[in-house]
Amino acid sequence: MSPLTWLSVIRMAVRKRAEGISVCQVFFNDSSILIPPAMFIAGIPTIISRRDMGFWYTQTYLRILRLTRRFVSHVVTNSLAVKNVTVEKEGYTSNSVSVIYNGYPHEVGSDHALSEGEERNRRRELGLPEEGRFIVLVANLREIKRINDAIKALPVVLNAVPEAQLVLIGGGDQTAYRETANQEGVLDRVHFLGARSDVKEILSVMHVGLLCSQSEGYSNAIVEYMNARLPVVASDVGGNAEAVVHGETGYLYPCGDVSALASCLADLLDPLTGIAERMGEAGFELAQSRHEIGHMVKRHTTLYENVISNAGKASPSEVK
Repeated sequence: MSPLTWLSVIRMAVRKRAEGISVCQVFFNDSSILIPPAMFIAGIPTIISRRDMGFWYTQTYLRILRLTRRFVSHVVTNSLAVKNVTVEKEGYTSNSVSVIYNGYPHEVGSDHALSEGEERNRRRELGLPEEGRFIVLVANLREIKRINDAIKALPVVLNAVPEAQLVLIGGGDQTAYRETANQEGVLDRVHFLGARSDVKEILSVMHVGLLCSQSEGYSNAIVEYMNARLPVVASDVGGNAEAVVHGETGYLYPCGDVSALASCLADLLDPLTGIAERMGEAGFELAQSRHEIGHMVKRHTTLYENVISNAGKASPSEVK
């Protein structure tokens, strides 16, 4: 709110123009208010990003965003669900908002299938049981992620699949979740691995990917699950319905419905049906086409070119 901040940003924008900068992309929410007017003064078109369902919106924020949107040339969202919220809440026209799905780097050699012995060794190195049917949930330990739903579903899952295990990957305070697991009598089946830098390696020895969130724009965790050939169980919120093809690459369930969640997990964990393998392979194929990183880069390149060529025009062209 300081005038000195605005002055500094305008000076920065003028310097960037002098350096030959032709377009600016803004990723963070506060910056999407501050930067576009300054860049507009300097003659640089600005693209902003939206990557969630607007859980951070307040009436004050929205009033300011609707004022500053006139200085924004285009908006990029990571799902159709986020696009719809952005158009509705911030007042953009549909053709000024493009959906570009997140790209995911595919590493050479990452398709190597582990033998049963290699899987057991990797789990042992992680401090996990060598045998079992493993559910993995990658998310920071925050209330919005509804991790307690997964823990509360586990006792029901165990009735159908006695070898089920729940693996939680993500930073945050574990105390409340350990207490829930203890109350549910499954503390020995819930494994807290904390924040990790080796998520890909862990996913390679899991069986089902899970996301229980009450709000999601488009989950990178789901993309990681799909690339690891895991079927996905996800709450039917936000962009999850775009990421997961219900009945083909996994299951969607009503957010907060622990019974439905348990049923989905038990179905996929049954090793005799082969459903998990089929859905995992379908998800992998979808991820390779939708989230190929070269496609994402090409979409952004096309967008930048269109915004630059349309600079100064009233209505930026929609990127196809």
